[in-house]
Amino acid sequence: MGISENKRQKQLAKKKKKRKMKKTATVSAVGGSSNALRLAKQSAIMPIHECLVSEELFDGNGIGSVVISRKMSGADFAISVILLDVFCLGVKNAFFRVVSSTEYGELINHIGMNETLKSVEPACARKLVEECIEYARKIGFKPHPDYEPVQYIFGDIEVDSCTESYTFGKGGKPFYIAGPHDDTAKVRRILKTLQESCGEGNYEYMAGIESL
Repeated sequence: MGISENKRQKQLAKKKKKRKMKKTATVSAVGGSSNALRLAKQSAIMPIHECLVSEELFDGNGIGSVVISRKMSGADFAISVILLDVFCLGVKNAFFRVVSSTEYGELINHIGMNETLKSVEPACARKLVEECIEYARKIGFKPHPDYEPVQYIFGDIEVDSCTESYTFGKGGKPFYIAGPHDDTAKVRRILKTLQESCGEGNYEYMAGIESL
């Protein structure tokens, strides 16, 4: 009986672990997950934990992360990570997750392996993201679809208290730098959009193809 009971307990533990993994996967998802959207909206009223921005954002290729996190109930954190292209495309990627304190630290360390993250005021984090989105919209680019649930973490943060000023583009023009995963078709679509919205000579690009 002792062995049978022990086996039963192990089976129950395995089932519990599977349920927990499934729940975590749902919480970590974005876009089509209604649970993730619900949690993102709930996070908006929780206390701000920290807001971080890549120090290199306006240097190099103009791409870097904006991180906004809030302290949830228990030991969990809600975190939104937004990858910005401040030279051209606006929000290139984004995700929202609810993670443990350990997972939060690991995630921040992982981002910090490629970027130098600095602390900023919540108002400035929101202002930076939303002004970058507006800049990109004017030249024909929408935020990545996964930004829709991610943005709820801003909640009632007001941008008026941010005194920082942000200038997008490079040298007064949109500057598209093709990423390693941008195939020829995507590059041509982006260049076509720039040609139509900005006109010849009013944008720059760096890509492995000739002009349109």
